Amino acid sequence: VLDPLFIYFKNLVTNYSNNYNLIGFSAGGQLAHRAFIFNNSIYCHQTISMSSGWYTTIDENQNFPYGLNESPFNNNTASLFSRNLTILIGQNDNDPNAPNLRRNSIVDLQGNNRFDRAEYFYTSAENLANEKNYIFNWQKFVVPNAAHDLSPIANFAVDLLYQ
Repeated sequence: VLDPLFIYFKNLVTNYSNNYNLIGFSAGGQLAHRAFIFNNSIYCHQTISMSSGWYTTIDENQNFPYGLNESPFNNNTASLFSRNLTILIGQNDNDPNAPNLRRNSIVDLQGNNRFDRAEYFYTSAENLANEKNYIFNWQKFVVPNAAHDLSPIANFAVDLLYQ
């Protein structure tokens, strides 16, 4: 859906950009990292997933939506790891009782709060890439003194885009 929308709007407004950046916060961060995993876009230059509540992990033994088993994933992990994904999480986004934070026996294996889940997602992917000797172009940043708050996380993301 994203690439055709990009092409449509690009043509509609006579935009000469060759690519777009996908950035999402909280549930939008979940959408961003899942679009990164499943979309395999040729136009998305950078994806930044900020403060997601939980993740679809790069685990082919875990059933979708928590992993790739029985999912629409039709890519290979080597290609996935070579693309640009950035995970942003606030240093203080660690409330296990945060409103709208999914809790169940499966997702809690990722951790009890957003911070731990971001660490789990990134570290397990990095470990898998290292184990298979794949290029790993993902990044993770912890935003100092930030909780589950859009402004400091988004400002950090914008700064990353303009580096």
